[in-house]
Amino acid sequence: RRAKTRGAPSDARTVRMYYMAVPPFLYADICFALRACRAERTGSGADAVLTASQPPIGPALGWPVERFVLEKPFGRDTESCAALFAQLSMLSEEEIYRIDHYLGKELVLNLLVLRFANVCFQSI
Repeated sequence: RRAKTRGAPSDARTVRMYYMAVPPFLYADICFALRACRAERTGSGADAVLTASQPPIGPALGWPVERFVLEKPFGRDTESCAALFAQLSMLSEEEIYRIDHYLGKELVLNLLVLRFANVCFQSI
């Protein structure tokens, strides 16, 4: 209702964010499972969704845009970091946000305060 009253298009994009405060070795498994779950709900095969180049489902079909927030550390060393991001190649660069866990800590702790204290986030 809010989007229509402000003159925004009725198919305004919804963004779904997954904040992963888990060990780095779980990132790829979690992302893969989330994509497979979304594919199951749409009736398309899991393999069809797991490439970033041409995802067959998305905002045009009413599904939200997905963003994956990954906390560092991104591995134990350069090699493990490269291996991790090779596993995450199912995601496009615009879907991945990499943050320092200490920079994001206060925001996560105050997420509800941030949401309800700001008018711009009330429709979320």
